[in-house]
This record gives sequence, structure tokens and C-alpha cells, in this order.
Amino acid sequence: MNKDHLKKSCEKKFPDSDYSRLYWFMEEVAKLNFCVATGWEADEVSVSKDCAIRGRIFKTTKNYTRLQMPNGKEIKLDRLTYEDIVRYLPVRGFEGQHRHCDADSFDHPEMRE
Repeated sequence: MNKDHLKKSCEKKFPDSDYSRLYWFMEEVAKLNFCVATGWEADEVSVSKDCAIRGRIFKTTKNYTRLQMPNGKEIKLDRLTYEDIVRYLPVRGFEGQHRHCDADSFDHPEMRE
């Protein structure tokens, strides 16, 4: 997913929140070599190893400075590593289902109003 599409997705899904900070946070996670997409809430980020592989939802802190691991540990964004995240990600693909980033497509059924 390109940056413009991701930014539009953040704005469309979470217009009442600080979507620019969410977008910035997601960009930083993507720099660690992950595919990112919006989660269900403004404090969630969906992360996968590749857009063709199923991802996992991670919570962020409200000020978008830390990512909460499934074990409850919070890691500051500037100290976050690939290894911190990858251990919690599924290893299997979608096997014919939607790709990870499809949920952020504006023509995806879940994005229709």
C-alpha cells in the first residue's frame, strides 16, 4: 500500500481522531520492513510480514509513542525492532482470501457505507 493510500485510509476510518499521528506511527512500523494497515480502532495497527500474509492487530498507546505486545509489554517506537514484532505474527498465508492490505482499499466491502 502506498503512503497516500494509507494516509487517506487513516483519515477516512478515523476522522474524529488524530489520524495524522496514527499515520506517522504506521509509517515508522513499516520502516521495520512490515506491511501495515489500519486496525478497527484509532489506537490499533495491523501488521504483517508481507501483504500476502495474514497480519495481527497491535494496540498503540494513546499518544502513539509505544506499541503494546500481545504479552502486555509496551515498547517505545524508537526502540522497536523487527524481532519484537515478528515473533507474534502468523506464518501462514491467506490461501485465496483477501490480502492483508485489502481491508484498507476504498472499494473493499468493509469500507462501504
